[in-house]
Amino acid sequence: MQNLRHFIDYVNLPVELQRDLQTTINHFAFVLTMFTKYEDLLNRLAIAGKADHLETYKSLGWLIFIFARLQILHKKNEIIECVCLLIAVISFMITHIPHTITYSKQFSKEEGEDCHQAIRKALCGIVKLKNIDAVILMEEALYNMIQDLKKADIIKTSNGEPNKFEGLFEGDRIFVNLKKLNSQYQQRLSPEEIDERIFLGNSLKN
Repeated sequence: MQNLRHFIDYVNLPVELQRDLQTTINHFAFVLTMFTKYEDLLNRLAIAGKADHLETYKSLGWLIFIFARLQILHKKNEIIECVCLLIAVISFMITHIPHTITYSKQFSKEEGEDCHQAIRKALCGIVKLKNIDAVILMEEALYNMIQDLKKADIIKTSNGEPNKFEGLFEGDRIFVNLKKLNSQYQQRLSPEEIDERIFLGNSLKN
C-alpha cells in the first residue's frame, strides 16, 4: 500500500487523477483494516466447523457488515462507527450461531446479564471500546435492517415472526441467504465504488 502511494508521488499524473487514485487507495486500505479486524475477532472467538459451512458463515457475516455499511453508514470510513457496527454484526452471528459451528471463547456473565450482553461486552473488551452504548445503537439499526430484509424475502429464517432471526445461518438456508444478499449488494454497488467482497473466498462463486 505504501509503495502505491510512492508510485503516485513518482509518476507525473494530473492532480485530479492523483486525488482520485489516492482516495481509492485510502478506501481499500480502510476496508482491508476492517476485514483484518473481522477475521481477528472471529479467530479470537475460536470459531470452528465444517469447512464449507464455516466459510459460508464467515462470508455471510462479512456481507451483512458491508451491506450495513451501505444501508446504515452510507459507506462512511469512520473507524469508531465501523468498529461498533462490526461488533454488532459479530455479536449477531454468535447469538444466532448454527449448530454446525462452534466457538471456544467463554463469555463471563455478570448478575442480570444475558448471553447476548455478555458477548457484546467481551467483544468491546477485545477491541478496547468503552462506549458500549454506541454498539447498542448500532445493534438496533442492524436488527432493523435485517428485519427489513426478512420482510422483503431477501433473508429467510426458521421463525416466521419478523423480529426473530433463528435459523438464518442454518442448513441450506445459509447458502440461499448468502446468494440473495449478495445479489442485493451487487445491485446497490455503483461502478466507481470498491467491491468490498474482494476478500471473500469461493462461497460467492457457487
